[in-house]
Amino acid sequence: MVIEGVETKIIIPNYNGNGKSLFNLCHKIDKFKQRPLKDILLGKYSHGSRGADHFHKGLDLSKDPEDFLVLSGALELIAVNWLGQEMSEVIVAKENEIPLVSITRDVYHLTIPRQSGLVIAELRVTEYDTNNSDTYHGKKTFYEYTSEKYGNGIHVGI
Repeated sequence: MVIEGVETKIIIPNYNGNGKSLFNLCHKIDKFKQRPLKDILLGKYSHGSRGADHFHKGLDLSKDPEDFLVLSGALELIAVNWLGQEMSEVIVAKENEIPLVSITRDVYHLTIPRQSGLVIAELRVTEYDTNNSDTYHGKKTFYEYTSEKYGNGIHVGI
């Protein structure tokens, strides 16, 4: 089940004999024709590790939405949005089907690799800056932030 603020879409690669270029694949995705990519961050994760465990406030254009491709392997995406809606979905990369995941600001998300060899490519429309990452860690921090911003007092699953 997908919630407001999270979207998954399957990209069918069409390399047109140009080899399996990640750069060419990303530039064929419609949303990046209007907002050109400036950076791609690759991450490889082992089965049993955890990733993300954070949310974004939308101060960095690359985090509203945060877009990433699941290039190989499978991950479980766990998310909670500003409305208190929760989701858990297993997302699997296949030979000719590459999942594109988009997560807007004010959505806490956690990723858990469900098999070895998980590779994710984060697609950025701004260059990565460690001093201005717009990344806030922890579910408790997310609930404190959304409670203050929206006055909704959600505290699901802390």
